[in-house]
Formats: sequence, structure tokens, C-alpha cells
Amino acid sequence: MLILEKVIKLLDDFHFDIFRNHLKNISKRSFFPLALLDVINREPDKTQSIEELSRAVYGDFDEKIRKKFLQLAHYTFRLTAFLARNYPNYLQSNLSRIQHYIARGEVGKANLLADTLYEICRKTEDFNTEKQLLAMQSQQNFLLESGYFAQKQHERIQELLTWEMDLSRLMSRAFAFFDPKSIPDAEQIDSTITYFQQYADHPAISLRLISRHFTLLARFQFQKEVFYGSGTLDELVSLEKDFNKNEYKIFPYLTDFAYATHYLILEYKYRNFAGNVLLKQTDRLLKQSEDTLFWKSFVNIPELQALELESGFYFRYYLPALLTDTMDYEGVEVRESLETMDDQCRKLLKNETLEQMFLLHYINVSRIHAQVQLFMGEQTRKDALNHLENLLVLYQQVPFPMFLTKIFNVLIVGYYLQKDYAKVEESFKRLKRTLKDKTVNETEILLARAFFFAARWISTQRQQYAQKLSALRVSARQNRHHDLLKILDALCVRIQIPIE
Repeated sequence: MLILEKVIKLLDDFHFDIFRNHLKNISKRSFFPLALLDVINREPDKTQSIEELSRAVYGDFDEKIRKKFLQLAHYTFRLTAFLARNYPNYLQSNLSRIQHYIARGEVGKANLLADTLYEICRKTEDFNTEKQLLAMQSQQNFLLESGYFAQKQHERIQELLTWEMDLSRLMSRAFAFFDPKSIPDAEQIDSTITYFQQYADHPAISLRLISRHFTLLARFQFQKEVFYGSGTLDELVSLEKDFNKNEYKIFPYLTDFAYATHYLILEYKYRNFAGNVLLKQTDRLLKQSEDTLFWKSFVNIPELQALELESGFYFRYYLPALLTDTMDYEGVEVRESLETMDDQCRKLLKNETLEQMFLLHYINVSRIHAQVQLFMGEQTRKDALNHLENLLVLYQQVPFPMFLTKIFNVLIVGYYLQKDYAKVEESFKRLKRTLKDKTVNETEILLARAFFFAARWISTQRQQYAQKLSALRVSARQNRHHDLLKILDALCVRIQIPIE
């Protein structure tokens, strides 16, 4: 019996209808998964041959059609990832079905269903359902005087309990480590990455993949130079491939690690300045998240991250033109993109739920909005800077260290564009005070440093600031900060500092 057949036989009416509607929605691209679903007999004791199913779907059968059918069955089984992600307990109703068969004296049917459920639990790594199933079966074996098998089943239960504890520890450590209201010190970063890595060879595939993801995410957030090293992209692509290959497995509810890994891939490519073609790939973030239903009840992280990627790209790509007064506001694509991002931010910020329940995201969207508005004229820029300043005052008791440097970068660049060099200096000093005694990613404050040196050069004409700005250029070139290097070049050209 095909794996897909077994899964379909295990679906209750609710989950079957959910899955069928999902296949119906994607049937515009391919009708065959839905056609296959509709010809599978859902009774657990009924079997159908490959030839019978092939003829029902394709109307004929030969070796070529057989291969085609098996590919279809495999593809359709992988589509059960929709259930695994949105309804990870979709197999559990079978426990009651098994109990009902036993209560009616139909132990043969109960065992047949239990065997099917056990196989799919192992396949999908549904630890919780498998554990409850084995508890029932071990008691049945004990009643049938098969103590050996009952003992073996409890050994497996103990293994599953250990795996569940491993997963709980892994997730708990991640929740504490990635808390946006705090920044770990260097020792905590190293020890936590080492902790994540210890699960890289775990017997459970899902834990191995989560371990690899958290390791790369930790490097992205706290070890930028390591993350943007030459081997990271291969790691990310390999991890995304493995997540996609195992997307039908049960991961913790309200998580979407395949999506999160693709986001890291785009972040890596944006840093390496792959160009406008990447803007189109941000659409994939949104399309990839459309089948993840739980975003409807929370802030839509994929939407925010796509917006952040796009706005960050425009900021880095077009800031040199803005600095040298060569910004082409007549370009239809650029103008439309800026206006679209501006509208997106306004709609998000008008949503009272965002500020009331997801304050850190509200603050970050406000920062993204201000970053976009830097390109939309002097008065709009001035209003954006005032709004950011008000946010810093209004929420000064709220810790949001993950966003502080980015907020001050926008303020410093904005004041520089307004030619308010005193405010540039004041904002940079505030940033340094704020980051005092905190773990600082030097890469993130390079932009603020550059504009501070440029402002001091304009205000004092002291050669030391020109030299410091030139030294930053050398560092940016050596560390392959291509986007920052272009900005520094534009700064130097604007204030007439020689470029080597």
C-alpha cells in the first residue's frame, strides 16, 4: 500500500475536507493530486492496486503510466505538509478510532489501523501520537501475555520521551536566546551556538534540522562576519533543501522553518548586493507563507520581513544617489516601489492591534517607514525623523536593543541629509551611550560612524575625520561590505575627500 493511501485512510472527515480543499485550491496548476485523492478508498481494511488507481486517474495503465503515477503519489504525499504545518495533531483522532474498534470487539480492525498509524507516525516523526499509540498497544500485549513486546514498546516510549525533552530544551534555549528585548554577551553567544550544534546529529531528523537552523540564525543575528562568510550560502541552501524534502514531518506548531531559512538566504544575498533581481524573490516569501494559516491570527511576519528586505535594499542601493543629488525620482519603477512601501507601512501602523499586542514589531515597522521616507522629500523626511524621536521618548522604558542601532542609523542619515550636522553628532553620541557595556556588532554601527565622521569633517575641517572616513573605506573594501563602500564613496565625493 502506498504511503499516501495510508495517510488518507488515517484522516478523519474534518482533516480530509481541509486537505481536499487545499488540493482543490492548487488544482489550477495540476488537477491530478485532487483526482488521486478522490479515488482512494478511505476504509482502513480496503486495498487498491497501483494499476487500479492509475486507471482511475489516467484512464489507462502501462509501465510509463506506472512511473508517472508513482511520481504523482509521492508529490501528493508531500503536499500533506499543509496538514503537518497547520494541523500537526491531524493523526491523533485515530487513537479514538482504535479505542472504538476495540470497544466494539473488532480488535482485528483496531490492530490494522494501529499498524498503519504506527508507520505514519514514524514517517512523520509525530512523537506524541506514536507515544500514546504504543502505550495502548503495550497494554494490549500485556493482556495477551506478550510481556516481551510490551516491554519493547515501552523502551520506544522512553526514547520518544527523551526526544520530546530534547526538543523542549532546544526550543526553550532558543526562546531565551533570541528574545528581542535583550542581547546576549559574547560568551553567551558562543556557548549557545555550541549548545545548538550538539543536536546536529540527533536521531530525529526534525531536531537535526531545527538545530542547524538555530545555529545559522544565531550567526546571522550576533556573528555577522561569520554568517556572511564564504561557506554560509551553501549551508543555507542545503538546509532549505532538507527542510523542503522533509516538509511533511511534524515540527512545533506555529513554526515555519523552511520559510525562515529562505529568509536567511535572501538576507545573505542582499548583503552581497546581488541586485534588483532579488526584489522579485521577496514575493516568494509572501507566496511561500500563504499556506501557513496561523499568520492570520498573528502579525504577518513574512509580510514584515519582505517589506524590511525590500526597503533595506532601496536604502542601500539608492542612498549614494541621494547623497550626490543624482537620485532619479522620475524613474517610474523606483517611485512606484517607494510609494507602495510607504502605503504598506501606513496600513500596518494604522492597525491598533500591531501597537497593542506586537509593540516591538510596531517599533520596527515605524523604523522601516522612516527609512523609506528618507527618499520622499525634505518635509516628509523631517516628519519621519520627528516620529522616530517621539517613539524613542514614548517607549524609553521598553527594551528593544535589536532595533536600536537601525533606528539611530536612520536618524543619523536623515539628519545628515537635512544638513543638521549638530543633530548627527548628537544622535551618534546617544547611540554610543545607549550601547555602552552592551555586546555590539561593529558592522551595524559602521554606517553611523561614517556619517558622524563626515558631519565632523564638514563642521570642523579637521583632517583626522577625513582620515577616519578613509580608514572606514579600506575596512569596508577588505570585508567586502560592497553596499557600505558605495555609500562611503558617495560621502567622500560629496564632501570632497579624495578616493583612492
